[in-house]
Formats: sequence, C-alpha cells, structure tokens
Amino acid sequence: MVKTILTIIVTMALSVGGTYLVLGSQSSNPDSAVEEEASEPDTVEVEIDKFNASNSMAAPGSVIHVRFILVATVAEGQETIFAELVSNAKQARVRQAVISVAR
Repeated sequence: MVKTILTIIVTMALSVGGTYLVLGSQSSNPDSAVEEEASEPDTVEVEIDKFNASNSMAAPGSVIHVRFILVATVAEGQETIFAELVSNAKQARVRQAVISVAR
C-alpha cells in the first residue's frame, strides 16, 4: 500500500515537473498577473459545514477516516443568502450527498 502511494506521488511529481519544463512559466511579467486578478469577479468563501467520514471500502482490511470543511465560493454580497439556503433548507441533503461521496 505504501509502495502504491509513493508510486502515485512520484508519478504526479514527474508529470508536473515535465509539464513545467515543456511549457515554462506562464508569465514572467508581474504586471500581467495584476491585470488577470483585476478582471476576476469579487468572490467570497462561505463555510457550508464540517464533515467526518469513515471509509472501509477504499482499502480492504483498513479504515480511512476523512475530516474536512466544505467551503463554497459565491459572489460577493450573496454570501448571507447562500449560507441561509444551505444551512436551513438543504442542510440534510447537502450532508447526505457529501458523506456518500466521501465514503
């Protein structure tokens, strides 16, 4: 199991390194990064909920525990409406969907 994980990590690192060498850095001009950032719409992150899940099917003979915080990116000014909708109206459905994906 450890060999498999290490193999995956090494493969991913080599892939990223090779892509960087072939394509080079995207922009060497710092002004272009500022222009790109300015053109993006203003967004904020809204915390949906905290989750804990256990998965015994991913690795036979062991149990994997996953703990994470689910966050959504919404347009600025819409965060209170989104938070109310998710926390009140759809909380059970969101929780059920997230836990089923995690397991």
